[in-house]
Amino acid sequence: MKFDLLTWGGLASLVLLAGCGSTPNSADLSSPSAPRSSSSTATLGHTTSGAPPATPTKPAPIIKIQGGKNPTKWPTPRKGTDLESKRLFPLNTLKTVALTCGSHSFTAWIMDTPAKREEGLMFLQNNDIKDNQGMIFVFPQAQMQSFWMHGTYTPLDIVYIDPSGKVLNSVHGKILDDTPLLSKGSAKYVIEMKAGDGAKMGLVAGAKVNIPKTLVTLE
Repeated sequence: MKFDLLTWGGLASLVLLAGCGSTPNSADLSSPSAPRSSSSTATLGHTTSGAPPATPTKPAPIIKIQGGKNPTKWPTPRKGTDLESKRLFPLNTLKTVALTCGSHSFTAWIMDTPAKREEGLMFLQNNDIKDNQGMIFVFPQAQMQSFWMHGTYTPLDIVYIDPSGKVLNSVHGKILDDTPLLSKGSAKYVIEMKAGDGAKMGLVAGAKVNIPKTLVTLE
């Protein structure tokens, strides 16, 4: 609402007539056009931020954190140690699903809870992942996604997929790179494979991945 001088003058007259010289409360002196402050935080994927989105008309990207910006405290691996032993969810404890894309087939570890999606492929090396293996992240709903490579020791192909199984886009993740890598549209699934293996499996923009309808989140 816009307030001009005439409006303010009318309001001042009403205050004088109604108040009869009484002292107004401090709350009454606040400008009606001033926005109310809020202490609530906006949740963006697995991170929280009190700052408003830069462009309110566009959905803020969802950040899938692999490491330090989350409450989870991962131990810092020492050079030369077995990285996988530092994982919260060892690969042999994760369920898998068989996926196909065209004539290609591969197996993916299922990341279907916030904690599993948070860890992703952290603390793994190339020899921990076979060429026909990957990881699929299942989200409760389709939304803009953004992954990074924090705490990730092997380069990856990161593939964003819409609810129908159509590949939106694929990005390359560099080792230990904190640069956000965005989806080109609302993705419900994300597949990670070793760098180069995504393209070998046909996971390119426009391709269709056959994802079982029974593959859902557990939260």
